[in-house]
Amino acid sequence: MFSNRISLRLAAFLLVVSAGMTARSQDHELQGLALFEPADERPYENWAQPKQGLFFTFDGLYWHISPPSTTPIGATNFNPTVYSVAGNGFVSAVPEYNSLDTSTESSIWKWGDRMELGYVDGHNGIMFTSLSTQSQTSDFTTTNASVVFNDPGVNGVFYLNTLIPVTPFNGAAFLGRTPVVFSSMYVQDKSRLDGVEALYIYRPSELPLGGTVEFTAGGRYFELKDQFWVDARGGNLTDSYWNTHSHNEIAGPEVGVRYYQPLGRFGFSAESRFTAGLNSQLVSQDGILASQLTGTNNLPPQPLAMSATSFNHSANWYEFSPIVELRVEAHAQLTNLIAVKAGYTGIFVNNVVRAADKVDYTLPTMGILPSGAGNLQSVFIQGLNLSIEFNR
Repeated sequence: MFSNRISLRLAAFLLVVSAGMTARSQDHELQGLALFEPADERPYENWAQPKQGLFFTFDGLYWHISPPSTTPIGATNFNPTVYSVAGNGFVSAVPEYNSLDTSTESSIWKWGDRMELGYVDGHNGIMFTSLSTQSQTSDFTTTNASVVFNDPGVNGVFYLNTLIPVTPFNGAAFLGRTPVVFSSMYVQDKSRLDGVEALYIYRPSELPLGGTVEFTAGGRYFELKDQFWVDARGGNLTDSYWNTHSHNEIAGPEVGVRYYQPLGRFGFSAESRFTAGLNSQLVSQDGILASQLTGTNNLPPQPLAMSATSFNHSANWYEFSPIVELRVEAHAQLTNLIAVKAGYTGIFVNNVVRAADKVDYTLPTMGILPSGAGNLQSVFIQGLNLSIEFNR
């Protein structure tokens, strides 16, 4: 499905490029089968002229999105005293801890595509860019997972209090908090990004050694989406799940500069872009806790005040999220208009929300942590590209 989408987009762009080249049939560089004319390899003292007219670049990407900061799966900075009954009937009191965090998620690299379509005439031009990656998914399954929940209770009655029998004392019992342990747990974290840019290009006169500089200004829209899903089965809160989504929509003005230096048939380029972005952050969550609490004897001792509880939450904030992008690429001219290139791209984005860091583990309906509660972070996107260029 993904490869089909790329093929359709590439075919559409090539159709536009072909139409544009036919329309400019009076231009000797683009006339007839100019796509296959030999590359311009003038010696260093007589540099080839910078390309003019319609241009198009297709980049196949192999990128990595940095994972969310390591965070516990459960309430943080909170270790309540819980009670458990040993085999001899005696009760022990110990602090409760989370047994899992998100550090067990693996680092994933995924494919994507980036396309640039533009037109340059003399010193001025325009360019449009699209960017998309596959979903980067990391998951794991574990057993006997301990999760700490914040239990504020209602009117002095706590949700996790359980009637705990004390066998040696004639079957006496007392109310106490028991640990929440799920027999099995599946955890998934998923990320992806998309974006578009519209830029004006200003190209000054060619440099003495044949290089060209392009200054760009315009606007950028950039999306980073996360999903954090936990499916927990068995234990005294069986069965439960919580599904949290974060959506960073960043838009703002962008400026950039690109330097290209030809070296005969080859060349190299370096480019940097900066966006002063306003980030509209949307976090949503749905789930259910203890969906199978039935009071039957085949389950662990059950909390007296807890029952199956479903929930649905959402929250929205605005933050300043600057974006810094750097590209370094090597080019090889195949014909006068067709080139291939390979390179590296790094993108740094500040003040974003990630779904795994926004979960509030408070009973009975969980929730979303407020903005600025130590859960804004940076994301670093990096990777390689292999590309084909037309008249760039």
